[in-house]
Amino acid sequence: MALLSGFYTRLVQAALLLTTATLGVAQSQRTAAKPLPQITHAVDESQRARISGGLTAQTATATDQGALADGAPLDGIILMLKRTDAQEQVLQALMAAQQTPASPEYHHWLTPDEFGARFGVADQDLATVSSWLGSKGFKVDSVARSRMSISFSGTAGQLKSAFSTEMHQYLTTDGTRHHAANSELSMPEALTPVVQGIASLSDFRLKAMHKTLGVVSRNRATGASRLVAQSTAVRDQAEGNQASVPQLTNAGSPAYVIAPADFATMHNVTPLWNAGIDGTGQTIAIVAKSDVLNSDVDSFRSSFGLPATKLNHIYVGGQNPGLASSEVEAVLDVEWSGAVAKNATIDLVVASDSATTDGIILSAQYIVDNNVAPILSMSWGECELGMGASEAQYVNTLWQQAAAQGVSVIVATGDAGSDVCDQGSTYGVYGLSVNGFASTPYNVALGGTDLNVSYTNPAPYWNTTNASGTMQSAKSYIPEVPWNDGCGNPLILAALQAEGVTDATTAALCNDSKYYTGFHKVEGGSGGASNCTVSTYVSSSNFTCTSGVAKPSWQTAVPGIPTDGVRDLPDVSLFAGSGLWGSAYAICESDQSPDGTCDFTNPADVAYLAAGGTSFGTPAFAGIMALVNQKQSSFQGNPNPVLYQLAARQYNNSTTSGSCTAENAATGNSCYFYDTTKANNAAPCYKGSKDCVTIGANSYGIQSGWNAGTGYDLATGLGSLNVSNLVNNWSAVTTGTLATTSVVKLSQATIGYGSPISGTITVASTSGTPTGDSSVLTDSYANGPYTLASGTASFSAPGLPAGTHAFTARYAGDGTYLPSTSAAVSVVVSKAASTLSMALTRTSVTSGDFITVSSTIGTAVTSSSPTGLVTFTNSTTGATLGTATAQSSYDTAGHTTAIAGFTFNSNQLVSGKNIIMATYAGDGNYTSSSASSVTVTYVAAFNLTAAQTQLAVPTNSSASIALTLTPSGTALTSAVQFSCPTTLPAFLSCSFSPAVLPVGTKTTTTTLTLYAAPMAQASVTAPPVPGSAIAGIALAGLFFGLSFGLRKLSRGLVFLVAFTICLGLLSLSGCAGKGSPATSSVALTASAPTVAYGQSETFTASISNAPTATGQISFVDGGKQLGTQSLSGGTTTLTTTRLAVGVHSVTAVYSGDSNFATATSTAASAAVTYSLTVPVLATDNNGNAVTLNIPVVIQ
Repeated sequence: MALLSGFYTRLVQAALLLTTATLGVAQSQRTAAKPLPQITHAVDESQRARISGGLTAQTATATDQGALADGAPLDGIILMLKRTDAQEQVLQALMAAQQTPASPEYHHWLTPDEFGARFGVADQDLATVSSWLGSKGFKVDSVARSRMSISFSGTAGQLKSAFSTEMHQYLTTDGTRHHAANSELSMPEALTPVVQGIASLSDFRLKAMHKTLGVVSRNRATGASRLVAQSTAVRDQAEGNQASVPQLTNAGSPAYVIAPADFATMHNVTPLWNAGIDGTGQTIAIVAKSDVLNSDVDSFRSSFGLPATKLNHIYVGGQNPGLASSEVEAVLDVEWSGAVAKNATIDLVVASDSATTDGIILSAQYIVDNNVAPILSMSWGECELGMGASEAQYVNTLWQQAAAQGVSVIVATGDAGSDVCDQGSTYGVYGLSVNGFASTPYNVALGGTDLNVSYTNPAPYWNTTNASGTMQSAKSYIPEVPWNDGCGNPLILAALQAEGVTDATTAALCNDSKYYTGFHKVEGGSGGASNCTVSTYVSSSNFTCTSGVAKPSWQTAVPGIPTDGVRDLPDVSLFAGSGLWGSAYAICESDQSPDGTCDFTNPADVAYLAAGGTSFGTPAFAGIMALVNQKQSSFQGNPNPVLYQLAARQYNNSTTSGSCTAENAATGNSCYFYDTTKANNAAPCYKGSKDCVTIGANSYGIQSGWNAGTGYDLATGLGSLNVSNLVNNWSAVTTGTLATTSVVKLSQATIGYGSPISGTITVASTSGTPTGDSSVLTDSYANGPYTLASGTASFSAPGLPAGTHAFTARYAGDGTYLPSTSAAVSVVVSKAASTLSMALTRTSVTSGDFITVSSTIGTAVTSSSPTGLVTFTNSTTGATLGTATAQSSYDTAGHTTAIAGFTFNSNQLVSGKNIIMATYAGDGNYTSSSASSVTVTYVAAFNLTAAQTQLAVPTNSSASIALTLTPSGTALTSAVQFSCPTTLPAFLSCSFSPAVLPVGTKTTTTTLTLYAAPMAQASVTAPPVPGSAIAGIALAGLFFGLSFGLRKLSRGLVFLVAFTICLGLLSLSGCAGKGSPATSSVALTASAPTVAYGQSETFTASISNAPTATGQISFVDGGKQLGTQSLSGGTTTLTTTRLAVGVHSVTAVYSGDSNFATATSTAASAAVTYSLTVPVLATDNNGNAVTLNIPVVIQ
């Protein structure tokens, strides 16, 4: 019933949610179904399932130092939950509608509680999971309002007990110590319908996306800035970075440091400020794990002519970590978000690192789950491989929730060019990689540019003096190139060649030892294609990467977007240079300047910190989004759908496309984006490493990297920004264009799991034929883009899990036509067939042998491998030998398979042939299957036989049987003990003689004696005396009572009264005035001569010569009454189950009536027996055991 009930629950939930999606998202919001429980079975710790993705690849190059002590505290653990496929479909449809102007759900954002009520797990499931955590000793700290995660804490020992993984210590190659999980997790299978995994189980920390240049001095009189002190880099090293020292300038050369007013001039923010669009009434949340000094922010703002600080400090959990090693990152995020949205409120949300989770993740979770602000800025990250699948899934889910709540999430792409995994290194070894925190479909990925003209030709773009009050020196927009400080940058080669360097290629430069110090660095604006959503754990030193985040439906219709089917980064870029060409950002962090201040009040030289990195562009773009929100008077959620539609307008127009390149953009232009078309973000790499292109015998090469080009590119995305044009035209993509309708048709309504799904998308309009790209959406991902031809596109999407799935088509628009989303079309994916084969390491065993049984679950598909359990049984005994969890594998044809096996002791077998069976239960995508049986012959250390086939034991007596023990060899090698089970019935006892056979015993006999005590029978009473006798006794008693009791009356009078009463009673009883009753005869029969104990026996009594006799029959077993029954037609019966074991002699006593005298039958015999099997166990000291079942009858 539990299985049926669980299936029914899931069926009802799917029907409710899919019906909701079909009726339309607007209706679904009003009639949202409450999530139904998905946990349908009791938690059984013996039935466990593996949860993959919880490991970090950062242990691969570290040395394992052994396990943490069991008592080591682990706090801040985040258990990730998961919603149903049906919920995900409804959420995807809602989010598409939230960004579709024609939809009634357009910009109708959810609150965290609304999100949780509709798209989180059911309350009952939350309670079940929380209860399980508590039962394992953990403390549940909080449940997210989204109902998609539970935070808990405990110890390493509790983690090992609950999740079957150990926390180990690791020593990295740089000499630092960390701890992390050393194996994949497992947990009770009953919980897996709602549990995704654990977000993070290590203290490897995220990387800050900035590069500190050092202390810069700017002369007030001349405006010239010079590098006067390199950063100590202590804080950068703590954050996984290195200090950046300009290699094309020196301490005596001018440096053009970017002040807020310079940024406003370069990116055309000033007109918005002048129009009052300055962030007033808007709030930006900064993800951080260090506090900042208000005095630093005040100094920065007052020095550069910004309004007074509007800064709130929010400490997650009420804990303030103070000024931690990441203070530089926190202060630059605060200062530069407010440098663009100069009147916005900045909420600095600070969370401390926990033993298992980075404080940055905890800060982001707090911001989203508490709806702190409609804009979130995060300048931290890690490559997809370094994150691991679980952390990546958690971030994806968190950013998805943020987008549904209307929060614009802005994330830095990273400061490592084409290789984020190697950020801070001198050369790459991990290959092309992107920041996993930025590669979701729900955030803006912010890349980096640089200003090489500040070195090659500064005069047209920079004044030699600063404007009073703001220190502005930028004249206009300054042409940008991809930020790349490594030897793979052709612009560096050209600059060096102009200085007389003879290296002819970037490859030659990367192998020129004179420039190792200066240009051997993985440093630049990061970008590339997502390529590691599945990181497969092979061992603690071996991880592999496959797949990428599917390309979002909005990342389309712009020239240059790769047709790679995955999420491409960045989306947009802003200046990020760290001083290579003489430009960097100014920040104020007083404890980094020589005199401990940065108040800019010195009339001569003033000193302040300068830095670069995508960390600056990220809060700056967050500030830009605050201007958009203010202009639009609403939150925007994910800005990318609008960004790419605006880009499609610009780059699909030959006029604006050509005039909006970084080199050609003129003052007063109409560009939204400045297109960078020169150079690249390619990083140097070591020969033989992944994606490394080397020439000849060179030791170093250059990663293939990504070149800047027309339109979109993987170095700078859509390009840099003209902020005024962007903000003022933000609503242009939602007005003044033509409506469209999209229709999706599938080639099949039902397919098997593992098969691709194909069909067509048709987009139409009442005027003309739409062009551009479309995509198909289902479950949690999108597929495409598929380019329209005459309004139609064909598609073939990857296979889906078994179940019913709703497909929708999404048209992105093309600048003339509005986007549209089709009605949902369902496809049923049936389970794929599985086969099961089994093999044993041996088929003939003796005592003490071990047998390894292995099985392979075969399939005919290339999708995910089968999961779940294979159960192995011994059909000879009916016993389960054990279960094994399926592990992913492949066959030679490339089909996905799974293997499962385990080892068991031969003592689990019985002597002789044992038939071993294996069954696979199936999973959500594969059917169940069974393997052909394998016979194993077990030769026991000894055998036990009985002299007879059955032992009869009289009740209240004993009986014996001879048992013969025969050693397999010539004699016993270990003493053998005989015993009966402790579960014998209470009335039965056993003994052996002898009970122990010593070493050296040859074939011999022991005697088993069983004693059967009397078995209880229900209590009975004596039979009734016939009616006339009772009357006589009653009369006599009355007579004597009256004679002696009434002392005050004369004895004669008393006697007279009593005699009179007696006569009356005799008359009433039928004894007066009538003759003697007729003789009667009673016949008695039993329904069966022998019955089993507890079974019914029926006795039938009849007055053989008087069928009209009335009265009662008493049934008597010896001296015990079984019961009394009334006659009917001279006959009656008594059925009883209360007879004890033994032979019973039952009589029927007739009470007589007015016509017939009393009578007693002859006895009827009824035997009651009790049958059972007594297992006799013979064991030796080597662990060998033989069981002999003795049939026993108690009688």
